[in-house]
Amino acid sequence: MGLKFLDESQKELMAHFGVAFYYAQMIENTTFFICSFKHFTRIKADTPNAYEVYKEKMKGKTLGKLFNELGNEFPEVYKIIPKERFSKIKNIRDNLAHKYFRDGLEKFLLSPNKIEMIKEIDGFAYELMTFDDELEKINNGFMGEAAERINKFLGGI
Repeated sequence: MGLKFLDESQKELMAHFGVAFYYAQMIENTTFFICSFKHFTRIKADTPNAYEVYKEKMKGKTLGKLFNELGNEFPEVYKIIPKERFSKIKNIRDNLAHKYFRDGLEKFLLSPNKIEMIKEIDGFAYELMTFDDELEKINNGFMGEAAERINKFLGGI
């Protein structure tokens, strides 16, 4: 289909969708970082490439599995962010990734006014962004606590 076949309102809608999906990806990244920091401050790395092995193992996990891993590595997270919030965010991300345009394709292609869809997507983006901010606060606090151990693990880089 290509961008040249989209009208201006469709292009604008896609830009808003891109922002929402950017925040969904940031949540995955932040969740991975918290898991890996918690993991490597809890255990002793048994090989020089332990981080790469761990990263490769985690790379194939869905957002739901990453959230489960976070709960396993850092159960206290649910005292900071309620478990229900994780479920809500996962549902928003899954809707964006798997359903939003499939289920709303007719509205996307035929509706002359995309304002309602943009508002809805912006609402998703806001939810994702604020959730990532919450995770970042945990990550930043944990980084301060774990920086010395991580630095030792990485060989003083």
